[in-house]
Amino acid sequence: MDDWLRSQGEELHREFRETWRQQWTNAASTFQSFEVPLVELPKVDEADPESIGRVCAIFEKLNSTGTDLSVYDLLTARLYRHQIRLHDLWDAAVAKHGRLARWSGGKADTNKFGVLLLRVLALRRGLEVKPKVLINLAPQGFADDWMRAAAAMERALELVELVAEDGFGVFDRKWLPGYALLPVLAALRAEVDERKLGKHERADVRHWYWSNVFLERYSSAVESKSRKDYAELLAYWSGGPVPDVFKEANARIGSDNYSVRDSASFASAVYSGVFCLLAIRGARDWRRGEAIQLQQLEDHHIFPQAYLRRHGVTARTAINTIANRTLISDETNLKISDRAPAEYVASTEVFPGDDPERILAPHFIDAQAMESMRQATSLLDRSAAAEVYERFLRAREQAIVAVTREAAGVGYYPISTEVADEEAEEEQIESLSERPSPGKVASQTKALQFEFWKGLADFMRASGTPLSLQRPGFAHWYNFTVGHAGSLVSLTVNTREQQLACKFYVHSEDARSVFAKLKESKEDIERQLGTELEWDERDDRRRCQAVERRAGDIRDRDRWPEFFAWFKERAEAFASAFGPRVAGL
Repeated sequence: MDDWLRSQGEELHREFRETWRQQWTNAASTFQSFEVPLVELPKVDEADPESIGRVCAIFEKLNSTGTDLSVYDLLTARLYRHQIRLHDLWDAAVAKHGRLARWSGGKADTNKFGVLLLRVLALRRGLEVKPKVLINLAPQGFADDWMRAAAAMERALELVELVAEDGFGVFDRKWLPGYALLPVLAALRAEVDERKLGKHERADVRHWYWSNVFLERYSSAVESKSRKDYAELLAYWSGGPVPDVFKEANARIGSDNYSVRDSASFASAVYSGVFCLLAIRGARDWRRGEAIQLQQLEDHHIFPQAYLRRHGVTARTAINTIANRTLISDETNLKISDRAPAEYVASTEVFPGDDPERILAPHFIDAQAMESMRQATSLLDRSAAAEVYERFLRAREQAIVAVTREAAGVGYYPISTEVADEEAEEEQIESLSERPSPGKVASQTKALQFEFWKGLADFMRASGTPLSLQRPGFAHWYNFTVGHAGSLVSLTVNTREQQLACKFYVHSEDARSVFAKLKESKEDIERQLGTELEWDERDDRRRCQAVERRAGDIRDRDRWPEFFAWFKERAEAFASAFGPRVAGL
């Protein structure tokens, strides 16, 4: 630098030496002394898929802060040596299939459509859809299988977009309940079309889709559920047992305790699913009277936020619940503004016709809900307004749930009353006056568990928590994800042993190695938690857990506040102790 500046003139050279030289030297020294981390990998045999999978996993982990590379990107490199150009196959697929091109924007990494097609391909080959399987997809016949997978995805997107009884009502992409459903839907529908199966199998596919939406099953463990659901549906069509997803839908969505009220945002598949059902039911904008798919509609409140807050309803979930949301235009919403429901229902600015009941019915607003709207005036005191609003929510939720049950095929399948859950046989509700049948015992236990977990979630939400709350289920456990996928803080109840437990649970391919690293900090973790833990490495090398137990019987409802407080405190403590350590591994 000195020599070059000197050649440009003495004055410029002097200015550099007096003003900029030290800064330049510091910057150059930093660059020259920068150390690049190097990881030396052993040479692996190309024919050894396990070794190849481990190398890819290491690369993905090291690259986690760099360019995001999916299995699709890694497989692109693997297939290249076999004269298979995956990018060219992608381009051919989007050139041939308009919906695929539109949904992906022509790019394989948009919503990971490249990976989604690989999952379709794997399912159709009878394989799992886990990354370690996808990265080892055999090159033989790959190009033909890829194009068949693309055609299947195109057909799935056609069904997803169809606003009719046989479709899924996704009139705008933002209302898709989840991209993870698409590969299984594509593979199942391809099977139906290729085998020319009849109306019952086609109904099964629709019931499978809506069951998963309203159970929100594909919010976790997507890879294992994808393969399981696909295999069980195929077996069912060949005379096998009823798939587990239908049993779960029958037990949960069909239960009197099933509720959609906690769904209050796009993050919930239930929330999006309800709006898709609105479209299928022919719901129209209130003011314009035109179908949903012809409008730029948004999800707006039926009881306006401002009206509810003026009358003492301030909880966010209570205001934003799906039971108080529907699709109308911004123009219509401006006409409603903050007016009381009783006032705007009678307004010709909002309902230009003389039949608001007919317009509102497809929006899950029946006569009972309509009556509550007409009672909701500005003159109500807080107590009366809260009561009217609760009656409206109850009526509208019942209308929504009735349609979701029909969509999911609840009651359609010959499902035994026996409960398969392995915990159900252990958890017996004893009574001095009667000894109920096993099926009834399990049903009572699951209902009690659901009520308990719902109470815990409400308690944690009201008191505030850094943990992400999930929807309660009919199970002996309630989980929080911490650290990374496969690591959970799990709360459990056992009525037979009259015991409560808080667990840190690892369920992954590398569970043993993760657990071994954590045990190196065993004393620090137990000191932080203020108690000794049971460190349990199970025979299954993919599952390990650290457990704290205490006595407690959830059948004693008077002690629920005590149990809620203990579970909240321990869950947050476990998340704080284990979460950062796991994330750093």
